[in-house]
Amino acid sequence: MTPAVLKAQVEDLAKQVESALAVIDLPAARARLANLEEKASDENLWDDRASAEELLRSAERCREEVEEGRRLQELLDDAQAAAELAVSCSGSSGSGGGGGGAGENATENTAAAASPSSSENDSDALAFAAEGFSYVSLLKKALDDFELSRLLSGEFDSSDATVSIQAGAGGTEAMDWVSFG
Repeated sequence: MTPAVLKAQVEDLAKQVESALAVIDLPAARARLANLEEKASDENLWDDRASAEELLRSAERCREEVEEGRRLQELLDDAQAAAELAVSCSGSSGSGGGGGGAGENATENTAAAASPSSSENDSDALAFAAEGFSYVSLLKKALDDFELSRLLSGEFDSSDATVSIQAGAGGTEAMDWVSFG
């Protein structure tokens, strides 16, 4: 994959991360977490056990939300940095600069001769692109996990469920269909 493809993918993911962070509203979530943690430090917290447990569960959910937003932003920043480095290395000329005039000393001429070649720039660009694609992969997984957690964040989604299947009419065949063996 090329640095240009990486850059395009990162730009698309940046829009998705922006949408996810808008859902989280990171500044408000951090303020909410600070408020919950302040309430949790109250010496009379455990006077009412049920509300104390609910407060601590709310604080933990909020802490996870803040961490999730921070991780998305961090992965995006890393992917953007790798993409920028890959694009800049692939677009650089490798001429090394330097005038090479007669008045320069031998050390400057040696440094100019030792400048990176175009193939070294290409290998650097490929290395940065590979790193960028690994961040893109991690970011896609984090966004998928974020979306799934949002889908399963309803009022009763954290509760356990029990399913019971009864055979009903149909005799032995119906019982065969509902057996677990």
